[in-house]
Amino acid sequence: MAGSALLLLVLFLWFALHRLLTRPVQALVKTTRTFSEGDYRASANITAKNEMGELSIALDTMAETAQEREQAQVRSRRLAQ
Repeated sequence: MAGSALLLLVLFLWFALHRLLTRPVQALVKTTRTFSEGDYRASANITAKNEMGELSIALDTMAETAQEREQAQVRSRRLAQ
């Protein structure tokens, strides 16, 4: 009986930890795919104070920079015409 309770506890903890780790990764993947389609408005919105949060901020910064560069290229092309 105690063995079954321990097994259930381990499974619950594994499931909770698995979700805790995979949700931010899935959000980052979704955001990255959106960026690759040219939509830089997306954000993973990860507010954790760990590496996942830092990666989310870095992706947001990268998207802002890419959007600014893309807009600058469009303006340059317009001026060149």
